[in-house]
Amino acid sequence: TLTAYTEDATVLYYDWETKFLTDMVNRVSERRDISPKQISTLMKIINRYNDNPTIPQIKYLRALGYEGDIDSLSKGEVSKLIDELKEEK
Repeated sequence: TLTAYTEDATVLYYDWETKFLTDMVNRVSERRDISPKQISTLMKIINRYNDNPTIPQIKYLRALGYEGDIDSLSKGEVSKLIDELKEEK
């Protein structure tokens, strides 16, 4: 599966990313070590969520009827709003 925001701003995840995050949760809960490379990868995933929203996300959010301020929202927050608005329709 491809991690991207499609034209309608749907979030898709890499299969490896889901497995990686599951492994990180298990490692932390079992108090096992996490390598510097694993920490770096984890931070990239977290930071991507906190990036600015993409133009397709913004367009889709507006198409769903959102009229609020988008400037202060992160990519992850916009994604959550999209999910909520899609559920309402």
